[in-house]
Amino acid sequence: MKVVGFDRKQYNLSLNKKARNKVSSYHERARVVLNKIFKNDTVYEEICLPGSKKNNGSNLFCDFLIPSHRIIVEVQGQQHLSETRFFHDTKLDFLASRRRDRTKEEWSQLNGFIFIELLHNQSDEEWEKNILLSLAE
Repeated sequence: MKVVGFDRKQYNLSLNKKARNKVSSYHERARVVLNKIFKNDTVYEEICLPGSKKNNGSNLFCDFLIPSHRIIVEVQGQQHLSETRFFHDTKLDFLASRRRDRTKEEWSQLNGFIFIELLHNQSDEEWEKNILLSLAE
């Protein structure tokens, strides 16, 4: 699948999973919910978003990608919504994290993907409802 980067160049979207030994409990929950909804589709995890570099950074990764529906799903733990000492040494670290989250959303829109955020403080039923509502739009 071809995608466009912020630099306006075309890239191939590789569906190879990024090596990651451990994922959060929220990620595991999301995997179950997504596989329930998209049981006839392949749900990819930890996919590099080519061309998502900004300001000399590195390419970003999305939590889940369902190419057959052009959906990107991000699971947002508490550290994505508020400054958390375990994840952020400074307020600037938190703001940089928020900027990366918005960059993923911008990249998704640029490439015609539906961008869905699943919040840590929502139930599986709320996640499922939000996903289905996003598909209906």
